[in-house]
Amino acid sequence: MKNSAEIKITDSEQIKLALERLDEVATRYEKKWGVDRLINLVEQHLAERFQEQLELLNSALERHAVLDVISHADALARGWAALDAAAESQGSPQIDAAAWEVVTPAGRKIAFVSDVRAYKKLHRDGWEIWSAQEVANIIDKFHSEIDWKASEALRQTKKLFAGAEITRVRPNAPVELNDEIPF
Repeated sequence: MKNSAEIKITDSEQIKLALERLDEVATRYEKKWGVDRLINLVEQHLAERFQEQLELLNSALERHAVLDVISHADALARGWAALDAAAESQGSPQIDAAAWEVVTPAGRKIAFVSDVRAYKKLHRDGWEIWSAQEVANIIDKFHSEIDWKASEALRQTKKLFAGAEITRVRPNAPVELNDEIPF
């Protein structure tokens, strides 16, 4: 068995760890201020400094320069804190604590909120706002009127496998009864 002094993680593993730490920082501030919103709440010079730091990190990632990645990721984490402090000092409104913002793989920006009125006051241009009640109504409608079997299969899967997530949705292929039999 090797002692801890002999164990060395690879450059790729070090980069992955630095990015995971940075992602946790970014996620924390995005939950507070919204996705891609905080940089727009601060003065121009601070936003530009943050953007420059992000570009330095991306450049270091392209070069696979582990020490630079770690340094720039740490600096960007401090940048997030600086943006947060500036927005706080200006009294900028935070997003609804019960809001969840997601960007879909197709690029749609969707905010799931508990209070649509409070969220609209934040003026989130380009975001679709869905209330928890609207989502519940869609789920009920799907279950009762659109595809009970599929809905019930999802319900049972989530019941049997705690933590199961829907990662892909595909429509059922239409059944063509006049197709040629391939044998």
